[in-house]
Amino acid sequence: MDGEDLGLLDGTGEAAGGGEGGDGGEETFILPEGEGEGEGEGGGEGEGKGGQGEGAGEGDGGEGSRAIVKLEPLAIRKALRDISTSNPEFAKKFPTLEKAVTTALYKSGQIEKFGGVQAISEAMEAIELHGGVEGIQELVDEVAAARDLKVGFERGDPKVVDGWSKDYPLGFKKLIVPALDKLETLDKTHFENVASYVIEKVFTTYGVFGAIAALGEAISAGKNEDAVKQFNSVAKFLGDSKALASKARIGQTDRDAELDERESSIEERDRKAFYGSVRQDVNTQMMSEMNRLIRLGLNGKKIKVDTANRLRKEINSELARVVNSRAGYADRYNSVMAAKNKERAVRFITTNARQALPAVVRQMLKEFNLTVTGGGTGGDGARRAVNRGGSGGGGSNIVTGRPKTADVDFTRTDKAVWLSSVNAGRATGKIFLKTGKQAKW
Repeated sequence: MDGEDLGLLDGTGEAAGGGEGGDGGEETFILPEGEGEGEGEGGGEGEGKGGQGEGAGEGDGGEGSRAIVKLEPLAIRKALRDISTSNPEFAKKFPTLEKAVTTALYKSGQIEKFGGVQAISEAMEAIELHGGVEGIQELVDEVAAARDLKVGFERGDPKVVDGWSKDYPLGFKKLIVPALDKLETLDKTHFENVASYVIEKVFTTYGVFGAIAALGEAISAGKNEDAVKQFNSVAKFLGDSKALASKARIGQTDRDAELDERESSIEERDRKAFYGSVRQDVNTQMMSEMNRLIRLGLNGKKIKVDTANRLRKEINSELARVVNSRAGYADRYNSVMAAKNKERAVRFITTNARQALPAVVRQMLKEFNLTVTGGGTGGDGARRAVNRGGSGGGGSNIVTGRPKTADVDFTRTDKAVWLSSVNAGRATGKIFLKTGKQAKW
């Protein structure tokens, strides 16, 4: 699946269906037309704050974070009661605090019994994936029905035929002849028995046995006119039967094919309408979140409109690649979309996209030279203008052999690293080329 099927954006960096994408008021990182980039305007300080804010936002438990002391629920309740006892005013101000904390601690304990919030979240996601509690019950009913059907087929229960012919009469009628043909190859003796049963039933219904008996009597009595009459009657019946048999083998009439094609066309139109509706809602939510993360990453720095559009287009492309490459995502996506529950589909796509979006935004800001390293100011976003080489084509991003100095992209490669690699005769760091690839030797 590509970004279109994923339901993120339409690949242009704008929300599908036109417009500026998301809430225009959020795009405060875009320079008004006619104004310059404003390079160096508080870039170092602003970007530095952005870097600090990013680290703090991640909550990776780095240096400076407080150690978390785990307390038992009983100890917490005792400490809270001591505070209330020693401070009557506090107790009056928060009379239900102890009860609320006790309830919260109990619920927390129950959550831990089930493996914690993460385990419960994963379980709820799995339940939602299959349509919630109602969807799970439907699956259980379907499994039970399928099991009964399997047993019925194994035992040759006539009730299977009753249900099949009642629920799907057209399909039942079309498969009778193929079933007889398969029976002939599977068990010829039984096929002959079944064929004899059908012949006897048909001959009795249409009076063939009586006609043949009358034909014999006419021949015995020398009544030629009566004999000819009975013979012609039998001959006509056999001729009509042969013609009808050829029609039975066709299996599908032109009218059937026309109806099938019309039904398929209607289903495809409905599918496209549903996908478009889901995509529109996803676009609105994800564009708003993308703009918010870009704004936080730039930390006050403004960029040109064309740079912003290219940035969002690349973010969308990379986000679709990351999400689609997750193990099992494609199968879950197809299952969710097939259920045609819009709210569930939008929630499923946005949940997966939001998990990957922060890292993708940081990566793209870095590749667009819009983040700060070593206290310097951010760039102008020109770096990403060079194709990364192999991004989506599956080609290698590594070039072997030492390149010429003129081919090195010094906006991405530290000159000191390049000079040291030249002097040492080997690569001592990442050497980026103007083609977007890396050189290694």
